[in-house]
Amino acid sequence: MRSHKLTDDDQKFLEELKQKPLWKNLRAVQQNHVYSIDYLTWRAGNLLAADAVIDDLFKYLVNTP
Repeated sequence: MRSHKLTDDDQKFLEELKQKPLWKNLRAVQQNHVYSIDYLTWRAGNLLAADAVIDDLFKYLVNTP
């Protein structure tokens, strides 16, 4: 999983998700295409947030090694 800085609560929630049987069966997980993002930015409704979302998409989907 490639990551954005997660809070302690976020990290705990993610670890709980990883313990669920379905987690390892997800294609994105199998192909290492799980990305953490800033939820508040992605939910915001302004031009700066939209620009940040586009930056994330470019970083994770276009500039993949």
